[in-house]
Amino acid sequence: MGIFRIVYFSENHLDYDADGVEAQLETILKTSQSNNARDGVTGALIFDDLWFIQVLEGDRETVWKTFDRIRSDERHHSVTIVDARDVEAREYGEWSMGLITRNADTAAILEEFGPNGKMNVRSMKVEGFLAAFRRSATVGSAFAA
Repeated sequence: MGIFRIVYFSENHLDYDADGVEAQLETILKTSQSNNARDGVTGALIFDDLWFIQVLEGDRETVWKTFDRIRSDERHHSVTIVDARDVEAREYGEWSMGLITRNADTAAILEEFGPNGKMNVRSMKVEGFLAAFRRSATVGSAFAA
């Protein structure tokens, strides 16, 4: 059986009046890691202030169910699929969910993908999204597996 991969982006609608963005991201990460480990889904999430950008990998049906759950989450708006296809192998098999945020280690990498350091997701092609994930994943402090 092959591996199915979805790459999507969505507008960030975190509640900035709540516990703080970092606490909300930590909750998202822990919940995703638990659910994905249970379901055999792997992937990575870039949080770039305005955007969530995510790649999900696994069994086709399970990845679609995971994506549908994300799409109905009120923290995501204007969810846009960039790519959905079968791939030969997992690229993020080590991570039930990795998280990349803008920090001292990743800022220079993420700035390559948009003006003023903000990723220009509406004009990026799937290759650009995957390059951002690959380049950021090489920075040890970018991921929490």
